[in-house]
Amino acid sequence: LRECRLWMGQQLSGQFGRDACTGPLEASRTELVRLVQQNPADQFARRRLALACFFLGESYKWSSAEKASLYWRESYDHRHILLEGGRADLLGDIDLAASCSRLIQRQPADRYYSQAVPLLERIGRRLDALLKQEPGSRWLREMLVEDYCCLASCHIKAGQAAKAEQATQNCMSVLTSAIERERIDPDVALEQAGTLLSVGHLLREAKQPAAALRLVRQVAALCSQLAVYPAHNLAFPSNLSTTLDGCSLLANQLGAPALALEQAELERRIIEECLPTAPDYLHRLGSAWERIAKARWRLGDRDQAMAALRESAHIRKQIFERQPSSQVNRAYLSKAYDR
Repeated sequence: LRECRLWMGQQLSGQFGRDACTGPLEASRTELVRLVQQNPADQFARRRLALACFFLGESYKWSSAEKASLYWRESYDHRHILLEGGRADLLGDIDLAASCSRLIQRQPADRYYSQAVPLLERIGRRLDALLKQEPGSRWLREMLVEDYCCLASCHIKAGQAAKAEQATQNCMSVLTSAIERERIDPDVALEQAGTLLSVGHLLREAKQPAAALRLVRQVAALCSQLAVYPAHNLAFPSNLSTTLDGCSLLANQLGAPALALEQAELERRIIEECLPTAPDYLHRLGSAWERIAKARWRLGDRDQAMAALRESAHIRKQIFERQPSSQVNRAYLSKAYDR
């Protein structure tokens, strides 16, 4: 059930998915409202209604923050009724915490924050206990990481940066201990490292650069560990290069150009190893050289920075010449020359 809901949320993050899903969700909500009004004790219909409202909030957050909040609040109201009227269960707690996390305003006294935190902490304790019973369970570990990331996000929204950092530390310990025991799929660890980078951006936006940088250093260490894993498919080095690129970007933004350079150079080496079998990765190599240039520039290595920019422009030109009609390739080449 949790996997299905995560997948649905992922569909709503893209315009195509929103266009396909929003209409049916609205029709479903209308029908479910009718059913709940006819029989307020129908918990099954109310759960479905809460879920439809939550996904409508996820869909409208890209176009109307006000409309999204209305749907998230409606979802919260139904889930709160369900919580009061029945026994607590793990999935119900997760659903209610998700609704709360969307509605938090930037103040520690926010009622949604006050409810989300104990819910997420309770979820975390239960998942941790289950994971100790089943240490090889991938989905339990994924849910625990999601719980810590959601908790960190709630703390950030409420302006509680120190608590957010502690939650991210807990998240990293779950990932790194699993990697060390070789009980976690590298693809999963990489995906979760990308999630942690998103938390790092939130910490930076919350004006907590030191906490964000500590997180970036841990993600960088995790990526370095993952870089030694043999790639069983081309998707893994591709995803790893994307994470390294994001790590380099955030490190440079946080004033750590040496770390940014280290991650960008690792990204470049990984891509160059893949190019013989994946020539389409050439555009990634251009991006890696841009990251190298920006890190070099921040380090004061102007000549080496310009050399890296020339290399990036040379690669962008190759890509453009392969498909000169592509406006995207033309734009990338133009930006490379601007730099």
